[in-house]
Amino acid sequence: MNLFKNPEKYRKQILITSVVLVVIAAAVVLAGVAARFGNASVHLPDNVSSVNTDESIGVYTEDVSSVKTSTEASDVQIEVSSTTISDPVSDNSNSTSEPVFETPHGWVINQYGYTYVYGDAGYLQFNYKQTAFDRYVNAVNALDNILPEDIVLYNMIAPVSSTFADIPREVYTADNFYNLSQNSFENKVKAKLNADIIDIPVVSVIESLYRSGDPMFFRTDLNWTSQAAYAAYRQFCDAAGINAYAASNFPSKEYDGFLGSFYTATKSADMFDDPDVLTCYSPLNAISAVLTVYDSETVFNEYRPGRETGGYAYDVFLGKCGCERYVIETNVSNGKRLLLIGDSSAYPLSLLLASHYTKVDIIDPVAYDGSLSELIEKEEYDEVLTVCYSTNAVSGDFIPSLNKLTGAVKNE
Repeated sequence: MNLFKNPEKYRKQILITSVVLVVIAAAVVLAGVAARFGNASVHLPDNVSSVNTDESIGVYTEDVSSVKTSTEASDVQIEVSSTTISDPVSDNSNSTSEPVFETPHGWVINQYGYTYVYGDAGYLQFNYKQTAFDRYVNAVNALDNILPEDIVLYNMIAPVSSTFADIPREVYTADNFYNLSQNSFENKVKAKLNADIIDIPVVSVIESLYRSGDPMFFRTDLNWTSQAAYAAYRQFCDAAGINAYAASNFPSKEYDGFLGSFYTATKSADMFDDPDVLTCYSPLNAISAVLTVYDSETVFNEYRPGRETGGYAYDVFLGKCGCERYVIETNVSNGKRLLLIGDSSAYPLSLLLASHYTKVDIIDPVAYDGSLSELIEKEEYDEVLTVCYSTNAVSGDFIPSLNKLTGAVKNE
């Protein structure tokens, strides 16, 4: 059979076959690239959307508590990708291949809403709208406006770990896990506070210590560590004219195997295999400190600051988390009284400050059900310190609850 009897016919068939082969080859190459970089897709919640700001392209996560989850509270739906990331190759390397590592990452849907995971660590996302910023500033100013003139008000923003985390750009971009600058937020807040409010800058100090390798944050829990609280304590002492004690002067105890709220939310095997170590500083040995805890209608006076209770490890600071009021009375003879209005960031900080005050009161606006004005009038505080995590400053119930206490509900 003469294959070239009709050369024009076969010329067209050869051309078509060549095009098909080129398309197949291109598909194979693309598949190889996809295999190299893994699955970068991330299932974001419906109520998370991208927004443009002057600092970053961010994701504003609001009302995550309203997301419906599994009927079983312990169930978690893990939507985690595993991206292969190339390590940088030095200029003098003769290797023709690049070393790679795989780190699981992505959003985890759970009974608390959404938690971001990168490797063996969980993270809170810090983003906000202008309305949330204004609400925070207005709330602190409103508190200042109801305080007697002789009470000094300090304000502190406790940072979270997300903006300091070493997450590769290609990962957080693919996962849409953008965060705004906490340093910038802290500076903007300071510029908008009433002139008589003393702002305590801690974000850059804690970031610097974090970059140096100091344990400022937990991987398995949303709270900062005692070491971070100590850095904040020194900043407060500088602003208040107090001589701070060295960290080595405070009795301390370490608790191994700490698995916090990020682990509870995600049930991450990587977190379980590498739990945190929790360090607790207690008041100086020379300080006799008695702790009373008010939890709704129940009063606990058997707790001691910095003593293990056998429950959630973070309870070690004040005996029990989430109560409406804690009172630490000491034998410090200066008669000074401090009111701490804060979230759980106040727990380790209060034990450090207790060595300088005759009485330290701690209330969480979310849990406190009494009258703030009556409490202030009765206790005759010398100073008030507001402290909360940056994420609670711009979302959640902390600021709305503070506004209710001060009567500034119009700022909601």
